[in-house]
Amino acid sequence: MNFEKELAAHNLAHFGWQLEEFNHTLLNESHVVYFRDFRNISERVVTLNKASFSDSTIRTTTKMDHLVSVIGDSIKIWKTRVLHPRENAVFTDALTQYIKNTMTYRLFVQVEGPDERFHMIINIYGTKKRNEVIIRPVITRSESLILTHEEFRNFSENAFIHDRTYNSCWFK
Repeated sequence: MNFEKELAAHNLAHFGWQLEEFNHTLLNESHVVYFRDFRNISERVVTLNKASFSDSTIRTTTKMDHLVSVIGDSIKIWKTRVLHPRENAVFTDALTQYIKNTMTYRLFVQVEGPDERFHMIINIYGTKKRNEVIIRPVITRSESLILTHEEFRNFSENAFIHDRTYNSCWFK
């Protein structure tokens, strides 16, 4: 019996989520990342250990397109199975690098500081190119361990409406 995993499952269920595949189970020691894939109407939540995230140095040599591709491929795998440990490590690294290289995160750190716990919502939009995706990060701070499913959907939907209005080229 894994107490941490049971506690995480209980906390997630309380906020309207399922445990599924988790990178780290202690919510109070984690950043929380929520995915909403508009291509196939799926949603998922993962966590990133705060200490590991902070210790990870930013690699500016890795192209954002590559990071987006790795994240998109990992999400595609989620539909059919759990990521293998190596795949999960690659995904976690790509997600960490992606977040740290976004203007969204940089602005958050300027306001809140680098040690502040965050919640990031990532909307995933398909493109006309078969295997290409656009991912849109939105970041927020919350005193809650995890956003409720309704809070997540509201943030995600507001970003989607904004993107349809101001980034309409993403949807053509």
